[in-house]
Amino acid sequence: MMTLRRKLTFLVALAAAIPVVIMIGLTLKAQENLVLQAKGELNLLMRTNLAHIARDIYALCDTVNDVVAKDLDMDLAAARRAMAKCGAPNLGVESADWDAVYPLTRQARRVPLAKFMLGDAWLGQSRDPAEHVPVVDEIGREADCVCSVFQLMNEKGDMIRVATTVLDETGRRAIGEVMPAVEEDGSPNEAIAAVLRGETFRGLATVITNRMFSVYAPTQDANGKIIGMLCVGKRPETIASIRKAISGIRIGKDGYVAVLGGKGRFRGSYLIAPKAEDEGRNLWDRTAKRPDGSEHHFIRSMVTNSVAGGGRAIHFEHYPWPKPGVTGAEIPEKTGACIYFAPWDWVICATLYEEDYHAAADKIESTMTSLAVTLSLAGLV
Repeated sequence: MMTLRRKLTFLVALAAAIPVVIMIGLTLKAQENLVLQAKGELNLLMRTNLAHIARDIYALCDTVNDVVAKDLDMDLAAARRAMAKCGAPNLGVESADWDAVYPLTRQARRVPLAKFMLGDAWLGQSRDPAEHVPVVDEIGREADCVCSVFQLMNEKGDMIRVATTVLDETGRRAIGEVMPAVEEDGSPNEAIAAVLRGETFRGLATVITNRMFSVYAPTQDANGKIIGMLCVGKRPETIASIRKAISGIRIGKDGYVAVLGGKGRFRGSYLIAPKAEDEGRNLWDRTAKRPDGSEHHFIRSMVTNSVAGGGRAIHFEHYPWPKPGVTGAEIPEKTGACIYFAPWDWVICATLYEEDYHAAADKIESTMTSLAVTLSLAGLV
């Protein structure tokens, strides 16, 4: 039977313990709330920083594009003057056969076309870079650019290069190359669509295997009918310097900036990749499993949502992605902040592995747990 003294001792101990238990509970609850708040703030900070990086690269591209566009406009004006000196563009009565090469099949198809004339002179079909070709060679000598003359092939709007300073892989002039009016994915070629409306197009274009800053302007005959287009482009070295600057950016420990194609034949393809050998690889069909077992096409989501944003909005994407050079481990999660730069058809993606900021969140949680234990022990003393 408990004596009165023992009862009093028990009640005193209980009275002392109750506040301690309450304090421990409140401390643990406060710790949980603070950790959740800290993780939320870190996540917001991560997304904000990624968005800033993506927008900074967008601004860099915009500045470069403005400078190059002004240079190309001057080159285009010079090309138009050179063409005017040679005579008015027109299609001759006689025709010539062309071995037209389409980019998708790379197979030549014989196509008869009216001769593209400047005044009374035919531009010809010269592939020899040592043989003088009017207009394009004048501009090639005067300006640091390439120059091409295209002829309209059909009602669809396909264009064929009939004179150029661009050389193919064999070192010959790359005439006979076709620029289709419709891209592989069924979308209209934006350059040709603009030219057929009588407008000038400025943007990135693929010339042979190189992406170039290019300007395409309609070429009209004496009656104002569009019979082709005149193109000037900056050499790929200009692009190479920008690619090098972007590919050298590192975010956190292992994060980086990548660039994907937004439309047409390069939609979902690596244009700038963390590893140079991956550039050109198409990621459009890359998927990840959702918790409910369904497939999430996260590359499609990144590209389509960014393009829809039109350069005004940042699209965030959460997705699994292996670390470059790391194999056999569990695939870590990433967050990407993406924005579309329409003049070059670039989807700029600033990406970070989430474990980089999870490490900071885990450290905060560990510190808060230690603090809770310390306070609890202090309450027992």
